[in-house]
Amino acid sequence: MNKKQYYTAAKYTFVAAAAAVAVGMSHPKEAEAAPNVIMIYADDLGYGDTRLTNSTSISTTPNLASIAANGINFSEGYVASPVCSASRAALMSGRYPARFGFDSNFLARTYDDRNPTYSIASLLKNISSVNYKTMMIGKWDMGNTNALMPVARGFDSFYGIPGGISSYYPTNGTAPSDATFWQKSTNTVVTSQAVVSDQTLNVKEYDAGTGTYVKRTPTNYLTDVFTDKAVDYIQNNGGAAQDPFFLYLAFNSPHVPMQVPSSYYAPYASRTDLTNQQKVYNAMVDNLDHNVGEVLNALGSHSGYKWNNTMVVFVSDNGPEIGSAGRLQGGKHDVFEGGIREPFAIQWPSQYTNAGTTYTKMVGTQDLLATILRAAGSTATLPTQASTDLSPYVKGTSSGNPHDYLYWRYINEDGEGQTDQVQLAVSNGTYKYIRTIDPDTTVNEYLYDVTEVNPEQAGDNLIGSSGLTATKNALIAALNDWNANNPLREDFNDDLSGAGDTDPPYGYAQGWFAYNKDADAPNPDWSVNSANQWEGTGKGGIRSVQAGSYFTNFTYDADVMLKTSGKSGVIFRSSDHANGSFMFKGYLAQIEYGGAFRLIRMDANGTSGTVLAEKTSGLTVNTNETYHLQIGANGSALTATLKNAAGTVIATLSATDSTYSGGLVGLRVGSPNSTTNATTAFDNIVVLPQ
Repeated sequence: MNKKQYYTAAKYTFVAAAAAVAVGMSHPKEAEAAPNVIMIYADDLGYGDTRLTNSTSISTTPNLASIAANGINFSEGYVASPVCSASRAALMSGRYPARFGFDSNFLARTYDDRNPTYSIASLLKNISSVNYKTMMIGKWDMGNTNALMPVARGFDSFYGIPGGISSYYPTNGTAPSDATFWQKSTNTVVTSQAVVSDQTLNVKEYDAGTGTYVKRTPTNYLTDVFTDKAVDYIQNNGGAAQDPFFLYLAFNSPHVPMQVPSSYYAPYASRTDLTNQQKVYNAMVDNLDHNVGEVLNALGSHSGYKWNNTMVVFVSDNGPEIGSAGRLQGGKHDVFEGGIREPFAIQWPSQYTNAGTTYTKMVGTQDLLATILRAAGSTATLPTQASTDLSPYVKGTSSGNPHDYLYWRYINEDGEGQTDQVQLAVSNGTYKYIRTIDPDTTVNEYLYDVTEVNPEQAGDNLIGSSGLTATKNALIAALNDWNANNPLREDFNDDLSGAGDTDPPYGYAQGWFAYNKDADAPNPDWSVNSANQWEGTGKGGIRSVQAGSYFTNFTYDADVMLKTSGKSGVIFRSSDHANGSFMFKGYLAQIEYGGAFRLIRMDANGTSGTVLAEKTSGLTVNTNETYHLQIGANGSALTATLKNAAGTVIATLSATDSTYSGGLVGLRVGSPNSTTNATTAFDNIVVLPQ
C-alpha cells in the first residue's frame, strides 16, 4: 500500500476548489448514470475525534475532512443505536432496530434471526434497469449463520469479520515487528513484540466455489488489509463502460483492542497530555484517516468518471468508548448526544455540487437506504417508512425537515459493567426528550435544547420548564406513538438469572423490570428458571412491567403456568409513570387457581380494580399446566381468550372500556393471602401492534 497521505495540509484548501471545478466539468452521462457507492463505516469513533465535527480534534484527519470539503457535512447526523449490532442492522435495513426487537447488542446477537432478510445490497440487485455489483469488506455483525451472512443478503462477495471483536494482528507470534499495542493488564504500550490480546484474529472470506466462509489469517495490520482489498475492487470496477458497484467498507477501527503500526504511534509516544491508551487510540484514528485517503485516491483524478460519479459516505456506528465525544455529553452505551450523534459526510461530485456545505437539519443513518436506492434509479416502494432520501434536501429542491422526529430505544445490558438500564429518547431537531428507567425502577426524565453549543450539560435539563410543557408533552406523545408501532417478543431463551452475582440483575432481555422485590432476599423475586421461563414468586401482588414499549392497539400473547395456587395474568395499557414511580392503572387478564378467568380494570395504583368480564363456572385451572392467554385491544374494545396447552379455547371474555387508551405491558402474580407465597412462570410473550 502506498503510505503517502492523500491530502497534505498544504493541499487542503485546493481540494474544495478543485472539486468545484471538477463538478462543473462533469459530463451529462455521468450525472445521469447510476453511481458507484462506497459506504465507509467506522467503529466506536467519537464526534470529537475528527475535523469533520471538531476543529480542534487531536487527530487532524485531513482525508475525512476532505469528504465534507468535496460534499456535504451533516452536523446533526445520527445513528439509530449507541451500540454496534443494532446500529448496523438499522443501517442496512433502513429501519429502527426496535422494529425487530434489537434494543441492545445482546438482543441483536441472541435473536439475530429477527434481522430483515434484505439489505441495501439486495435492494440494489432488484433494480432491473441497472446491474449493480456488490462487495462487503470489514465488520458485518448482523448474524453469523450462512442464511444471515452478507452473500445471503445481496452481496456478491465478502472479506472481513463476521461479528464481534477481532484482533488487528495475528496473536500467534507472527505479527510484524512494527506492531504496537496497548496492554490493558499493565497499562503499558508494547512495541516490536508479538501482539498479545484477549481477542483472536477473526477474519473470513466467502469462497464462491464451495459456498462457505473460509477462515483467513492476514499478517498485516487489518485496517490496511481491508483497504488494500477495497482499493483493488475500486480500481477494477465501476468505470464508465462498466456496471456500477456498491462497496460497503466497514472498518473495525478504532474499536478495541488498541493496536496500530508503530509508525502511527511514534508521533504520540512522548505526549504527556494523553494516557497510554489514548496515544494508541489516536494513532489508530490517524491510520483510519490515512486508509480513507487511500480509498479516495483509488477513484482517480477529480475530472475522472469514477471520482465524479461515485457517492462516498462516511459515518461511524456509535459514539466512543475510548475516544472523544467533543462538546457532546455521553458516549457508547447511552442515548445522550455523544452516543448517537456521529461524524457524517457524503460526497457525490456530479450531483452534490454545493461542495463544502454543512447541512444542519436532523438526519439518520436509516436515510442512507433511501438515498442510495433513489440515486441508483430505484422507483420501487421502499420496505421502510423510517428512511428518507436526503438528496433533494441536500441539493435544495426540497425544503423543510427530512424528519419531524427521530427515536431511540436502548437497553444498556451489553457487556461487563453495564447497568440493565432502559433508555428512551425522541428529538425534533431542536428539543430532545430522554427517559431512563433503572433496574431499581427509578425513572429520570430530561429535556434538552440540542442546538446549544454544549447540549445536555448537567445544569441544562429543561424538564421542569413551564414554558416548554407543550413541547415536552408533544415529544412524549410522539415517543409513545412510535413505541406503539414497534413489536415486543420475549421467549426468555437467555440465562439472565444472575446466578453467582452479588447483586443479581433485575432487568432482563427486552427491558423487563421486577417490582415489589424483597429487599432482604439474596435473589430477586423474578428470575429465569431452568426451563428458560420467567418466574415470579411472592406474597400479595408482585408484578413486572416492560418499561421500554408503549402500546395502544395490539395483540398480546403469553404462556402462563401457575406453579402454586394463586392468581396470575398479563397487564396491558398500564399507565406510564407519575411523580417518578410507575403506576399500575390499566387492564389485567387474570387466571385463578381452581377455576376463574377475569378481565379487570385496575385502579388505585393497581391495588384494586373493577371486573369488566369474567368466567367462573365450568372452568378448571390447575397448577403446573400451561395456559395460553391472548389479549386484543382496539380502541375501547377489549378481548381476552384463554386456551389450554392443546390450543383449545376454553374461555373468551370481551368488554368495552375507554378508561385507558394506551400504556405499557407486563406480568402479574398474586398469592392467596399475605402470608403464602405464590409462583407463576411466563413464557413466549409476543406483543404486536394492530
